[in-house]
Amino acid sequence: MAVDEIRDHVNVPDTARCRPRVRSRIRLLITAPEDTVGAGCFVPVAEDPVSGKWTEARAEPSFDALMLSHVAAGSVLLTERGNEIRFHAGKAARHAAVRRLPFEQGWSTNALSLLDVDGTAYVHKTYRRLDPDNHEAELLRRFGADGSRYTCSYLGGYTYYDTATRTRYPLGLVYDFFPGHGLDVPLRDSRRGLWEAVAGHPEPASAVRAHVRPLEELLPAGGEFLRGFHRRLDALLRGAPPEPPPKQPKQPGPGFRVGALLDRSDLRLRELTPLVRDDAELSGPVREAALGSLRRQLRALRARAGELDRPPFGVGACHGDLHLSHFLLGPPDEADSSPRMRIIDLSTPCTGPWAPGFRVQSPWQDLVSLQRALEYFSADEAADHTATLLGVPSTEVVRAAAESAAGLPLDAALWTPPALRTLRTVQRAAAAWRRRVYQLLLDGYFGGRPVPSAHGAWQLLRLDRLLWETAYNCAHRRTYYQYIDLAFALSAPHE
Repeated sequence: MAVDEIRDHVNVPDTARCRPRVRSRIRLLITAPEDTVGAGCFVPVAEDPVSGKWTEARAEPSFDALMLSHVAAGSVLLTERGNEIRFHAGKAARHAAVRRLPFEQGWSTNALSLLDVDGTAYVHKTYRRLDPDNHEAELLRRFGADGSRYTCSYLGGYTYYDTATRTRYPLGLVYDFFPGHGLDVPLRDSRRGLWEAVAGHPEPASAVRAHVRPLEELLPAGGEFLRGFHRRLDALLRGAPPEPPPKQPKQPGPGFRVGALLDRSDLRLRELTPLVRDDAELSGPVREAALGSLRRQLRALRARAGELDRPPFGVGACHGDLHLSHFLLGPPDEADSSPRMRIIDLSTPCTGPWAPGFRVQSPWQDLVSLQRALEYFSADEAADHTATLLGVPSTEVVRAAAESAAGLPLDAALWTPPALRTLRTVQRAAAAWRRRVYQLLLDGYFGGRPVPSAHGAWQLLRLDRLLWETAYNCAHRRTYYQYIDLAFALSAPHE
């Protein structure tokens, strides 16, 4: 397909040649949605030397090498519409040789490739969607200049610059590869060994505590690392100089726009309500019970609006969309037996306290994101184990969990007394494991001080996150995860 043919299928408002003065096999296309709704996209394409057809270039090693050569040179490419693609070089950007390494990136919304650059491994990430609020490259550059080891080192990146609006859209980023795995890996190993550990324990709390003991060093260390990341990121965004960590963690200052967060949650609930009610795949009584619970929670929090921004809650920097897989654990240093850690895929909404959105972000958002991640994680593993034990579909298990949370009677033909005992025993074990794992993370983060999970602001942030994730699952018809969402919508918000 020629570039002109691509234009016939996709709205391509701009394009640039990677070698402006010679015939180039690779072009960088900036596309826009045909209905003008949503974000535009970045689509690098390459011409097949034999057929002359154009296909996406991200899978081609020559694309990686070409982008890195422009990064090293600090190139500026002019586009057909008079805009620019600007390449930015980090400290170690110059290089002699680039080759692609085998890499299983797994599921990702962006495209990733692993490269050997002069003997050092780097990740080349290209963004599929244009997002002017994507600050990942800028933040990695700041961390790199600061010498912090909370994130991966920045090699370089490139952005699309709209000269008319002076808007920057990040297109790609190169950073050093951190060998290791996400925090979800040791948690999954612990989770799958849990069932044997709690077998024969109707009240599994003590058995769970003993089973989780091997994680009692790793998880508090992870919480402490996250606290240090928040402190350093906040200082970088506020322009503060590096300083040694205090004996006690700093508390975020006041000024959080609680009213704005309440209004956002209210809007999310109003938009979510028809999505849930119109979904025929979901049990009607569960839908109404969950929506009723969400309305009551939001109403109660709005009644407490005057106290929600009181200490220890306040404004501060955050990752923005923290998942267990974003928390990387690497092999220990030779001089230190503890694992090294990194935080990846930064989604920080605002990069300075002058931005209006800065007053609607807090490090507690990341703690709530981890709480929600553990809720999904534990519910998914529990459903899988119950389904295996009973020989029933896992969707029926999460449906039964949601109906139980709503106080509804279960299908007696499917959920006989023995099956019901199995369901509830596994659920109790899963909940006990989740609470213990989360408590260990928070113990490290708060340095042993009381965890403010009953604080109204914490509950509001959790509710806001729950509403957003539920809407996403509804929009994508992910019935299995919708039932998990509805079950937790019916649970105590400070559990």
